[in-house]
Amino acid sequence: MKSFLTAILLLAVSTTFSQKINFENLKQTTDSLAAGLVKENEPGLSVGIVYEGRPVLNAHYGLMNLDDELKTSGSTAYNLASVSKHITALGILLLEAEGKLNLENKLGTHLPDLPQKYQQVTINELLHHTAGIPSTDNLRLFAGIGLDSPWTLADELELLKSYSQLNFEPGTDYLYSNGGYSLLAAVIEAASGQDFGDFFRKRVFEPLKLGATAYNIPGKTIKDRAEGYTPAGDKYQNALTGADSVPGGSNFYFCMDDMLAWMNLFLQDNSLYHPQISGMIRPSFRLIKGDSIPYSFGLQVKAYRGVPAIYHSGGTPGFASYMMLFPEHQLGISILTNNEKINVVKMTHQLVDQILKEFVIDEIPVQRIATSLPPDKLKKWTGSYRMKDGMILKILHEEEKLILDLSQGQRFELHPEAETNFFIQEFDAQIAFLEKPLKLNLIQGKNIQTGDYVEPRELIKPSPAPHELVGSYHHKALDVTYLLIEKDGELFVQLPGTFKKYLNFDTTGLSPVAGDVFNTDRLGIIEFLRNDRNEISGFRFNDVGRLRNIEFHKI
Repeated sequence: MKSFLTAILLLAVSTTFSQKINFENLKQTTDSLAAGLVKENEPGLSVGIVYEGRPVLNAHYGLMNLDDELKTSGSTAYNLASVSKHITALGILLLEAEGKLNLENKLGTHLPDLPQKYQQVTINELLHHTAGIPSTDNLRLFAGIGLDSPWTLADELELLKSYSQLNFEPGTDYLYSNGGYSLLAAVIEAASGQDFGDFFRKRVFEPLKLGATAYNIPGKTIKDRAEGYTPAGDKYQNALTGADSVPGGSNFYFCMDDMLAWMNLFLQDNSLYHPQISGMIRPSFRLIKGDSIPYSFGLQVKAYRGVPAIYHSGGTPGFASYMMLFPEHQLGISILTNNEKINVVKMTHQLVDQILKEFVIDEIPVQRIATSLPPDKLKKWTGSYRMKDGMILKILHEEEKLILDLSQGQRFELHPEAETNFFIQEFDAQIAFLEKPLKLNLIQGKNIQTGDYVEPRELIKPSPAPHELVGSYHHKALDVTYLLIEKDGELFVQLPGTFKKYLNFDTTGLSPVAGDVFNTDRLGIIEFLRNDRNEISGFRFNDVGRLRNIEFHKI
């Protein structure tokens, strides 16, 4: 037995050492992938790869400026967009090391003029998107403020002060927020006594001999800055934006030469700032109820095809970015582009699949086997369940089967695996029922959404008549008014022009769910509010991604 175990161990060791990083034909592969995305006279991209402390690829394609026909190069500066977040997080950790702040400090310690709800949030919660701070990009969308409008950190803070609501109680949930990182930028300025850009130039970029820039300051020129572009038919137009003057969650400008050096900071144990970086890449933050999250100081920490990885993507008008690190292999890959529509994540993964082809593994799908249950075991789960966002899921019993009815013609059979567990064949989702109290969990991968059973009498409440609903609805903090109209017997909410500009729709239709709750075809659940006289007084969008519970009042 001992010799058998020894043989197994030797086999494992020899297999490990026989596996190799594959850089064969790397440049040709990169050229081929880039050729499918960029022509010589189009907005460009840069690809950088480091391995064991040295660059193995620094390749550039297309143009940094279409008007002047300037080619991209290693010194072309791109907007990192949300890849910037981990740099802001590093700044916070440097200030903590200097004793100028503590991660558990309440926000009010450094920014006492914020609304009371925001003052109680901790710096650590901001870093991990668990503070409940609304995302300001979504606030601007709903307020009708275009991303090409001049916008500064002061504007960002004023918008948050005006809105003053939280998406949820701090520490109870995880929801990505650009607004939270704008507040971190303000904390850095308050704690350091320096402008955000000056702080990073003196504390980070100059010691590392990097030419990076913290953010665009109107009237000043960023050396070798690429112009950002968006496709317009078969041409490209300059993606004019005033939002690149807001630091914190976005807008660091890096060239690929700098990016290669930057990635090595996270891959080398003897690098500058190692004490801070080592903490950033080991997720330790947990929600109040104990759940862990896959986010750590501005970085996603999660395996890619079985290989431990650290990564973050970014997108902003005119630019897209991605950085992916594999510390166990001392490998880093980054792609930066000034064409916002290029899928930099997909291209990065294609390169990773080649370079780490002896290490990546395909996830083996769970083989789910249906069993049979008697009718009484199925019928006990029938009924309606209200999800957290207000959506109603109906569970029906038809022809000895359980059916999930999502409304609007979306119906799926629930196949039993056990008395309480069911799966859907059409897509990777499962439903687990719980008794006492009766509820269900909708499971999609690691995402679990809970729905509570709703008594039938609550669902037979009549919906308001259209004439009760039509009218103008105002949001005071966002200073915007929405119209709810009736057209050909159907109800619609008319949305600000920002929706048309960035999402290509400017209305959302309503269909009744139960009582004052309606489903929209674009923005999830909308729930109408009533005053003490039982009159319609407003409505609330329950959950629109990075914003929750946005209330408008009827005028």
